[in-house]
Amino acid sequence: MDDSEEADDATIQKFVQSMQGFSRSEQASLLRATVADDLAAARKAGDHGLVGKLHLQVGSALDDLGLYEEAEEALTMASKSLARAGDEQGRADCLLTLAVVAQNRGDLDRALGLCNETTRLSLEFGYLRGQARGLAQTSLLLATAGRRGA
Repeated sequence: MDDSEEADDATIQKFVQSMQGFSRSEQASLLRATVADDLAAARKAGDHGLVGKLHLQVGSALDDLGLYEEAEEALTMASKSLARAGDEQGRADCLLTLAVVAQNRGDLDRALGLCNETTRLSLEFGYLRGQARGLAQTSLLLATAGRRGA
């Protein structure tokens, strides 16, 4: 993730925090409306990478809102778009976010599988940050599983 992506993520997070007076469903609708024009323009231009990054940001924000099923849908679309764009780093980031969603849903086996896929993909394409993040998330998951007696 580069500085502009981190800034984009911070903007989305600030947006979500500013909407705390709204229900989660209302927040999700407002979030989608906020990116709808950009998403439509990216689709029209055939920019699969931008479509994927927008879905990734939305999915991450939906996870923050606790809307895990909707987050997973957005992240699955992100992964497909990023794969079509050949953005393997973005795809690795997306898989890791899907792992976090799976963990939040309590599906530790799926989360571990997604972490392993993140690490494998990152290793294959020389994405060091993705490798480190995949391994770190795997460690967190294993620690969590250990505390649960799994």
